[in-house]
Amino acid sequence: IGSNIVDTTAGSISSTGAGLDVSSSARGEIRIATADVLAEESFGISSFGDGDVTGHFIDTTAGAIRAGENGIQAFHLGSGALSAITADVTALTGRGVDIRSTGTGGEVVIDKRLGSVYAQDEGVVSLSQGSGTLSIMTADVTSSADDGVAAGHTTGGDFSIDTTAGVI
Repeated sequence: IGSNIVDTTAGSISSTGAGLDVSSSARGEIRIATADVLAEESFGISSFGDGDVTGHFIDTTAGAIRAGENGIQAFHLGSGALSAITADVTALTGRGVDIRSTGTGGEVVIDKRLGSVYAQDEGVVSLSQGSGTLSIMTADVTSSADDGVAAGHTTGGDFSIDTTAGVI
């Protein structure tokens, strides 16, 4: 029992492949905090938490994410909240921010008010199958080939999208 903590805010990540890949099946939380992440040919940040994970938190406000594929992708199968607070995200051939929770309860929050998103596919994608609130807050979101924001909430709970901080 415990948390899985990854903190790279003191430096940057640069890779010709994937930037940061975190996966946990341990009981406890996943906490990721990063500065700049450059992943030339793959995803910037990928995070997976299975059914024992009790919370999932991603904070990239200390830097920008630039990825060859998806910028940030997080999949949460556990209980508790799933949250992504980000600055600028660029996804050259994929989705900017893709956050999905199929776990029980807990809220899903995407806060993009601190930076813009550029993506070839969807700019921001979120799916919640839990009973908690789904909230998306964005600044500028640009998609060159698909939806700016795509969201779904399948099992109840409040649902809100706030785009007043930017243009989609």
